[in-house]
Amino acid sequence: MNRILVTGATGTTGQFIFDTLSQRNDLDVKGASRQGHPYGHTPLVHFDYNDRSSIQAALDGVDKVFLITPFTAHMMEMESRVIEEIGRSRCVKHVVKLSIAGAEAEQPTALAKVHRQLEQELEQTGKAITVLRAQSYMQNYARFMGVNIKAHSAFYLPLGVARVSLVDVRDVADVAVKVLTEEGHEGNAYTLTGPQALSNYEIAHILTAVLERRINYVVVSESQTLAGMRVAGTPEWIRDAMLELYRYQKNEQARFLTNHIEWITGNSPRSFEQFAHDYKEAFVKETTQLKMTA
Repeated sequence: MNRILVTGATGTTGQFIFDTLSQRNDLDVKGASRQGHPYGHTPLVHFDYNDRSSIQAALDGVDKVFLITPFTAHMMEMESRVIEEIGRSRCVKHVVKLSIAGAEAEQPTALAKVHRQLEQELEQTGKAITVLRAQSYMQNYARFMGVNIKAHSAFYLPLGVARVSLVDVRDVADVAVKVLTEEGHEGNAYTLTGPQALSNYEIAHILTAVLERRINYVVVSESQTLAGMRVAGTPEWIRDAMLELYRYQKNEQARFLTNHIEWITGNSPRSFEQFAHDYKEAFVKETTQLKMTA
């Protein structure tokens, strides 16, 4: 029986992977979280990226690890610490790392460069590894732009007419599950994209059709974007990373497509239309319901 550790089990990607794997009777699955609190009916193990003892305890007895690290200013140090302990583990045989699309590029963004360095650190452990390089998530529209879409029926980005091959996080999770439970993926790197490269004008058109009200994409400048992030209290390191990502996307460097999701899972990746229908509540205006009392 495969024994699998899923780090970030309460996060955007990890929760889908942990939920799917936990339903299988042929696997022994541990979910890891910094909080270590119960998740549903399944307890999670405490996992602090800054605490080697918690990392060692979580790795104890597992054959495979899904490795994901929070997007923080100290991401490099945190994941490096986990990789060191994986390298020392006598149990771990295979690691599946979540990386980002563009990590292998000749001139990657700073964040992509960090991921590539971490990929290389994993390679040096001597363990079997599989890397999943995911394009930007469709879910970011619900998480970061849902409030403005609800309140103003508009979203604001400095991307002009650039197209991005956004991917649904559920497809990334489906690939991770396959890679963790099947043989033959060791030593491979997969780049995961959606089925289309879409401009934000096209995304606004799709949201308009799904929500049955007009949604506008408003092009803003980089300076306006920076000012907005400052007003929101966004830390400087996040501002720098996001602006660099926007430049990368605006230069049409994130519009490429791959067939890796369909090749691995046997299913076509989810479209933005499907995402919009499934996450409709994130964009629907809240209405006040008046209760009549007799």
